[in-house]
Formats: sequence, structure tokens, C-alpha cells
Amino acid sequence: SEERYRAFVANSSEGIWRMEFQPPVDTSLPTETQIDQMYRSARLVECNDAMGRMYGFSNAEGLIGKTLDFMLPASDPSAREYLASIVKTGYRATNLESTERNVFGHTVYFLNNMVGIVENGRLIRLWGTQQNITDRKCAEEAIRESEARTRIAQQAAHWGVFEYNYKTGKNYWSVELEALYGLAPGTFEGTYDGWCRRLHPADRPEAEQAMERALTTNEYTHDFRVIWDDGSVHWLFARAKILRDAAGEAERMLGVNVDITERKQAEQALRHSEEQLELISDAVPALISYVNKERRYVTCNESYTTWFGVSRE
Repeated sequence: SEERYRAFVANSSEGIWRMEFQPPVDTSLPTETQIDQMYRSARLVECNDAMGRMYGFSNAEGLIGKTLDFMLPASDPSAREYLASIVKTGYRATNLESTERNVFGHTVYFLNNMVGIVENGRLIRLWGTQQNITDRKCAEEAIRESEARTRIAQQAAHWGVFEYNYKTGKNYWSVELEALYGLAPGTFEGTYDGWCRRLHPADRPEAEQAMERALTTNEYTHDFRVIWDDGSVHWLFARAKILRDAAGEAERMLGVNVDITERKQAEQALRHSEEQLELISDAVPALISYVNKERRYVTCNESYTTWFGVSRE
């Protein structure tokens, strides 16, 4: 009955609405022309209080009578794209997202279902329902921004994330991790063997042994070299933890790789410098030694050890 229908509309948590087109829209016209006619002739003539509140009003009265431009500004290209998609699907929509504007000028997001009434080739009205998904969209945007900041941090710090699934054998790498192995985004095979194959042959046995030990300690910490496809060698530091299922079986390994090539090169240069210094000091006939502030010998040359009859150890 009419009374039950009105009660249903009034108590619904979804927005329920009816929009009339006066004059009706000629459906034979090009899509863009139809959209222009919609903006000129559309008026919201019926809605429930829930829909009014979605646009910042206290009830339906504030929204009834508003034009299409109030909700979907004609100057917004996304609004015209939204209307174009409705026209192209025969004036019907199912779970179609829209980006609109409320009474305060703030952006709001809706999930829409609607059907148009066409008579004699003319669109005379639209019936529809909508759900406010603004909170969900804002949360999704916050997640995207957080992920973007994380990617920037990873790129700046030269680190990437991996997740190895012991049960499926799938090995996920972030695009930043792929870059640390000299790979283009999305080109890693996603397997354990794919990782092993890129390890330096001299480091591969120890790196795999560390993986085996991790099954006991639940942690993986190791330095190793990788060889890029261009033949260049790079040092990486890996740290990871193993997550287990309810039965205590290893389920996933989550971790990071960090590029430490510059650090390793600096360490190698320092060792080389120290070796050169030792060779030079040993060639000098003078007695040379270095004692720290605790009066402990740090080093001495060969002439010093020979003169005093002591060893460097």
C-alpha cells in the first residue's frame, strides 16, 4: 500500500530519490547534448530524509527542488563522465560510484543504483537509491597516501619488501625490491628459485643455510651479494621474521632487503687503505707504534716488533 511504501522510504538508511526532467530529454541526441539537456531540465522532486542528510541537510526538504548541478557540478569533468555512463547503459546503473558535492561544498562519494523511465524516446524521470561511501573512500585514499609515502621512503632509503609463502611457494617482491635486484617492475618470477638464481655463487650456500636456520630461530638476518642481469654486483642486507599458523607450521616469511653496496665498498676501501699503510710502515726502518688513550697498543710496524722481540698479536 501507499502507506507502507512511505514508511519504508522514510525509515530506509539508504537514500531514495526521484528526479524529473522538464522538458524530457531526447534520447536520440548525442550523449554530450543529452547531458546538457539534463543539466537544464533536471530537478530532484522526491527523496527521503536519509538522502537529505547525506548532502548536509537536516531532512529531505533542504534537498528537494535542487538542480542536477547542485549535486554534480557541470564544471566537473568527472560529473559529466558519470552522467555519460548512465546514458550509454540505457539510463540504468548498478553499483555505480559518483563523486558529488554537499551543501557545504565538500566532496562526498556515493554508490548508486537507478533506472530511467523513457516514453516515446524521451527520458522523463529517474528513480534511484544511493549509499554514502565517503568514509570508505577517504579511508582508501588515506591508505593510498600512506602506501605512496612508504614507496618514497623505500626508494630514498634503497629498501624493498618481500613476503615468501612456505605453503604456496609464492615469493612476493615490492617494485622497490625488484629494483634492488636490477629488475623492472613486475618482472620477478615470484619464486624461491628466482631469488636463489640471482645470488652471487660464492654467497648462495650460506644465504640458503641462513634460510634453513630461520625455520628454527624464526628470524633471518644476513648479508649477501646479488648479480644483476648486466653483470654488476650489489650487496644487500636482509632481515625477516617467520609467521606460523595455528598448528605451529611456518606459513610466511615477511622481511626487507636493504642496499648496502656503498657501505661494503667503503669497508673494502678502508681495509685496502689499512693494508697499504701497514706495507708502507713495515718498509720504514724507524720504530712505529700507535697506543690508544688507555695505553693499549693498537698497531706497530715490523721494525718495532723486531727491535723489542714481540709479536703484533
